[in-house]
Amino acid sequence: MTEPARKALLGSQNQCPTCGIYFSTTEGFERHRAGKYGSLDNPRRCREPPFKGMHLSEDGFWKRDANPKWKHAQ
Repeated sequence: MTEPARKALLGSQNQCPTCGIYFSTTEGFERHRAGKYGSLDNPRRCREPPFKGMHLSEDGFWKRDANPKWKHAQ
């Protein structure tokens, strides 16, 4: 089995090192993380981007919803 091709990252685009999801901004990456670094009671973890008001763009990067007509869970 071959690994999927990695995306070229420009500007503030990034990839989560834990789950491998691509984000269009650092803010988007931070929005999908929950918990507190180093905490045993509330450890850092990934959340699914759609539940944080984001959508997957055509270029394969998760972006924050800008259109109020798009529905998402809060």
